[in-house]
Amino acid sequence: MSDPWAVLWDAPVLRGLDEAARRTLAAAARVRSLQAGDVVFAEHDPADAFYVVLDGAVELRAQR
Repeated sequence: MSDPWAVLWDAPVLRGLDEAARRTLAAAARVRSLQAGDVVFAEHDPADAFYVVLDGAVELRAQR
Protein backbone atom coordinates (compact mmCIF):
# COMPACT_ATOMS: atom_id res chain seq x y z
CA MET A 1 0.00 0.00 0.00
CA SER A 2 1.28 3.47 -0.78
CA ASP A 3 1.53 6.20 1.83
CA PRO A 4 -2.05 6.64 3.15
CA TRP A 5 -1.59 10.36 3.77
CA ALA A 6 -0.40 10.96 0.21
CA VAL A 7 -3.45 9.10 -1.06
CA LEU A 8 -5.69 11.16 1.21
CA TRP A 9 -4.14 14.35 -0.14
CA ASP A 10 -4.85 13.25 -3.72
CA ALA A 11 -8.29 11.60 -3.31
CA PRO A 12 -10.57 13.09 -5.99
CA VAL A 13 -13.41 13.67 -3.54
CA LEU A 14 -11.11 15.78 -1.34
CA ARG A 15 -9.39 17.87 -4.02
CA GLY A 16 -11.70 20.83 -3.37
CA LEU A 17 -10.53 21.14 0.23
CA ASP A 18 -7.84 23.62 1.14
CA GLU A 19 -4.72 22.50 2.98
CA ALA A 20 -6.06 23.48 6.42
CA ALA A 21 -9.19 21.38 5.92
CA ARG A 22 -7.14 18.42 4.72
CA ARG A 23 -4.84 18.68 7.75
CA THR A 24 -7.88 18.74 10.05
CA LEU A 25 -9.25 15.65 8.31
CA ALA A 26 -5.88 13.88 8.47
CA ALA A 27 -5.57 14.61 12.19
CA ALA A 28 -8.85 12.75 12.81
CA ALA A 29 -8.12 9.94 10.35
CA ARG A 30 -7.01 6.41 11.05
CA VAL A 31 -6.03 3.56 8.76
CA ARG A 32 -8.07 0.37 8.99
CA SER A 33 -7.05 -2.90 7.38
CA LEU A 34 -9.90 -5.20 6.42
CA GLN A 35 -10.10 -8.70 5.04
CA ALA A 36 -12.34 -9.97 2.24
CA GLY A 37 -15.87 -10.34 3.56
CA ASP A 38 -15.47 -7.86 6.43
CA VAL A 39 -18.43 -5.53 6.89
CA VAL A 40 -17.47 -1.86 6.99
CA PHE A 41 -20.94 -0.56 7.78
CA ALA A 42 -24.50 -1.81 7.54
CA GLU A 43 -27.69 -0.25 6.27
CA HIS A 44 -29.21 2.10 8.86
CA ASP A 45 -25.92 2.50 10.76
CA PRO A 46 -25.39 6.12 11.82
CA ALA A 47 -23.39 8.14 9.29
CA ASP A 48 -20.50 8.88 11.64
CA ALA A 49 -17.52 8.04 9.44
CA PHE A 50 -16.03 8.77 6.03
CA TYR A 51 -14.00 6.16 4.16
CA VAL A 52 -11.32 6.46 1.50
CA VAL A 53 -10.29 3.12 -0.05
CA LEU A 54 -6.50 3.09 -0.35
CA ASP A 55 -6.11 -0.30 -1.97
CA GLY A 56 -8.55 -2.97 -3.16
CA ALA A 57 -12.26 -2.78 -3.82
CA VAL A 58 -15.52 -2.48 -1.90
CA GLU A 59 -18.81 -4.16 -2.68
CA LEU A 60 -22.00 -2.34 -1.71
CA ARG A 61 -25.24 -4.26 -1.43
CA ALA A 62 -28.61 -3.72 0.19
CA GLN A 63 -30.24 -6.38 2.30
CA ARG A 64 -33.84 -7.14 1.34
